[in-house]
Amino acid sequence: MAPPPEAPVPGRLSAADYQLTQQWNDTDVPLGALPCWHHVFEHRAAVSPDAVAVEGHGQEHTYAEVDERANELAHLLRDCGVQPETIVGVVMERSVSLPVAMLAVAKAGGAFVLAEHTCPPERLRVMLQEASVGVVLVDEAAETRLAGQDLPVRLIRVPTGKRRETRTPPVTGVSSGNTAYVVFTSGTTGIPKAVAIDHEGVVNLHIAQRRILGIQPGERVLQFLSPNFDGCVFDVTTALLSGAVLVTAASSGLTVGPPLLRTLRSARINMVTLPPSVWAVLPDDPLPDLRVAAAAGERL
Repeated sequence: MAPPPEAPVPGRLSAADYQLTQQWNDTDVPLGALPCWHHVFEHRAAVSPDAVAVEGHGQEHTYAEVDERANELAHLLRDCGVQPETIVGVVMERSVSLPVAMLAVAKAGGAFVLAEHTCPPERLRVMLQEASVGVVLVDEAAETRLAGQDLPVRLIRVPTGKRRETRTPPVTGVSSGNTAYVVFTSGTTGIPKAVAIDHEGVVNLHIAQRRILGIQPGERVLQFLSPNFDGCVFDVTTALLSGAVLVTAASSGLTVGPPLLRTLRSARINMVTLPPSVWAVLPDDPLPDLRVAAAAGERL
């Protein structure tokens, strides 16, 4: 009986086939002792507590500060019933509150689903319903916009002031196989569909980023991609899991063309990920601090 077509035939691989199927496809790497993505961040905060983690809107926030704010918010989420596999909405603009909220959800054991406050109301409603979201973390802009939409969720505004007390993260039992976040498809062929990403996947992403992009502690990464797209997670993990600085900017400073160019130059950005269509219209001027220019989100 002949072997099925997909079965390997011993001794029959050409050198080129062996290189393609065995050598190039050998991408296994150890994930290390930190099973969840927020554990990687906590390690960074412990190693370099006074290093700047997030910069924007004229303020700097250290790794210790972001970690402590996320711990405090995580306890509030636990009091709201958040546990492993609970999906929490995070709807807000690009600012320090966004990574604080993302980390807080992870530290509470839950998984987040992201959206910007400008997300179309019907799409946001579908996302929250499909993911069975009961709690949504918001900033001031999102709270104002969502308050009148009669959504069946509890809105919790992320505190912007200094922490009231130092708190350690809650004990949750979350593991690498638990869901870290949920992203929805564009919905161009119908209703948006949810895709769940586990902690192991996010840690694996970080390891690939570190190996391929070579981001070093202290380098400056622009958060360009909107929370409406999962590329936002790529920006956050690129910076905060590598000890780099996540730089946020007002929407006016991210307008495609000369305003974005001015932001890249004035903020001394070392790494940025932009869609190919954005790169195509960016003025061809020198950016002496830029070391990594990545393209994603569209067909090249």
